Amino acid sequence: MNIMKLVLAVDDEQFPDSHQLLDDFTESLRLVRQAASARS
Repeated sequence: MNIMKLVLAVDDEQFPDSHQLLDDFTESLRLVRQAASARS
């Protein structure tokens, strides 16, 4: 099974553009997954 689920809560005071934060987080996870696959 290759599924990972996360639940995040974002404080709008700290991160006014929460959608961009989540987009960046998604991209970071994609890069980590690619790096891990390349090592195996």
